[in-house]
Amino acid sequence: MNQILEAYTEKGDYEYLMHIYDVSQDTFEKWLYNAQQLRRASEFQTTKGNPRLFDPNNKHSLLPVKDRYGDDRKNMIRMTDKFRDIYKGSNDKGAINKFVFHTLINAQPSKNFIIFKHPADIYNYLEIVCQLVYKKDISLKVYNYEQASEADQTSWNLALKTIPRSQMEFNELDYAKGRSYQKKIRAELSLTSQTQPIRIENRLDSNIPISQWSVRTLQIFCHYVYIMIGEKLN
Repeated sequence: MNQILEAYTEKGDYEYLMHIYDVSQDTFEKWLYNAQQLRRASEFQTTKGNPRLFDPNNKHSLLPVKDRYGDDRKNMIRMTDKFRDIYKGSNDKGAINKFVFHTLINAQPSKNFIIFKHPADIYNYLEIVCQLVYKKDISLKVYNYEQASEADQTSWNLALKTIPRSQMEFNELDYAKGRSYQKKIRAELSLTSQTQPIRIENRLDSNIPISQWSVRTLQIFCHYVYIMIGEKLN
């Protein structure tokens, strides 16, 4: 899929690749439509109207900019194998669909976190992501916990019960432009790269900001999932 869409955007012989890989015209058109949706549809864009994953200097690419590190490619392969097992073994695809859409819509393109404003959303998300990545690599920042109602605290406690407290950071005040702006609990999920010290030492090997490394891997993974089976997720 990657090679065929890349050849298509660069006006290469993508039809030859379709023949080599035995990809039907119908399948190719589905991939193409889904990839174009990720670039054009408003729900997959930033507040400034830019696509979340694409190179801003390339207006025609249908594929996201990848992380250059081998460890991330290994993580992508692992996630693909795990996701395939989850998808095939699930009778209810609702949680899987929500996982893909939440990642694509709520991941911050320049920061290593995914935002959650409702406990049910993060509960369902953790059900999936804990099967795709190592739980020890997940960290959470929780805002406004002490200010919230007891009922709200209980809902969030149940939603976050799979993650050890040692991997959570509680911030009592949520600030925007120097003032408290909301009282409801919200959370930010981040992934910790086990190779981060090595990456910092080898900074010249990549022009990708450090803050994007981990969550961006999830973004790219869900981007490819959407291209492959987007019509089944909608």
